[in-house]
Amino acid sequence: DLNIFNISTKNRKIVKFISNEKYKPSGIFIEALADRKSYMLKWLIYNFGVDMRLKYHAFFVAMKTRDVELCKWFVHTFTMSKADIISKNNLVLKNCIINKNIKLYKWLYSVFNITKTDILPDIEILLNTTIEHNYIEMCIWLVDTFSISRDDFKLSNICDFWTVVNNHQYQILEFFIDKFNLTAMDVKSHKFYVIPTIFFRHNKIKSIKWAHSKFNFQKSDIIDTKSIILDITTRAGNLDLLQWLHSTFNLLKEDIITHRISAFYCAVQEDNLKICQWFVQTFNITHEDITSHDNNIFYTAIIDNNIEMCKWLYTTFNITREDIIGSEIDTTIINDNTEIYKWLYTTFNITRGDIRNEIDRSYIDSSNSFEEVD
Repeated sequence: DLNIFNISTKNRKIVKFISNEKYKPSGIFIEALADRKSYMLKWLIYNFGVDMRLKYHAFFVAMKTRDVELCKWFVHTFTMSKADIISKNNLVLKNCIINKNIKLYKWLYSVFNITKTDILPDIEILLNTTIEHNYIEMCIWLVDTFSISRDDFKLSNICDFWTVVNNHQYQILEFFIDKFNLTAMDVKSHKFYVIPTIFFRHNKIKSIKWAHSKFNFQKSDIIDTKSIILDITTRAGNLDLLQWLHSTFNLLKEDIITHRISAFYCAVQEDNLKICQWFVQTFNITHEDITSHDNNIFYTAIIDNNIEMCKWLYTTFNITREDIIGSEIDTTIINDNTEIYKWLYTTFNITRGDIRNEIDRSYIDSSNSFEEVD
């Protein structure tokens, strides 16, 4: 009698159709699992059996319900073996992690006597899955239960530090650091670039200080051109973090402005006047520093069509006519930066002879641009 299963009207019709057609359920079985209708499952299996080829897929659906009793019933009903549990790269155990079901994992572990040997070939996958899903409880249980040591995995294949930091997973990262005695050298040589860069991309002083307390970063970690930490912090507009870096690592002028894409360059490009002013006051940046051939910051402001930054640089560093004759003027014409071109013309008394490129001179002549400038 279908009524004893409390089956809905819709499902009664399905069951009657199955009964009439003598159809072996497949998709309907999976649907019943997904809806956690255990009474429906039992009735279907009792009357029709289930295609065993669906066993794995159906069990994964059952696991998604996080209903441990349903999973236990499934394991017993299908007489699943240890080989079923640890096959396919420990996919069943991995799904326990994904579904955050440590209770089911522990039950499978005890029932099937799963050992370290059973999971070791896939330990990196399993640990990375705990990290990806921020499942600290499962991570600790795995490591402690199976006595996982530093020799059991390659650091280069585990610990996606970028994911950990980006998701605020400091507890699980701290567990790895303490449990496996990770050092600054370990994380600096990690495949995910230089570890300080990852923390600074997160752009939080709390994160940086925590990382510094763990790894004791040196100044070389901060100003290493590969790590681009100063540039990242500047582009993020984080003045508090820049000030902390300066006080902690004793930054010098050459750390801020020497190379082509420097921190000061980034501040100008991001139009962050507050950080620009702090750089100037803190590091005594001079006219020569920003107008050198290799690092012409004023030219950067012109290229970016940033007239307010141009005016600030002009006033702060006493930019002269000699500083801007040549490519700067040509660039304003090529890029059609009319506002900056007019400002340069009136501020520095630009003449036709100052236009370096003959084509640009012709452009000026044809458009009567000089005559039109107020």
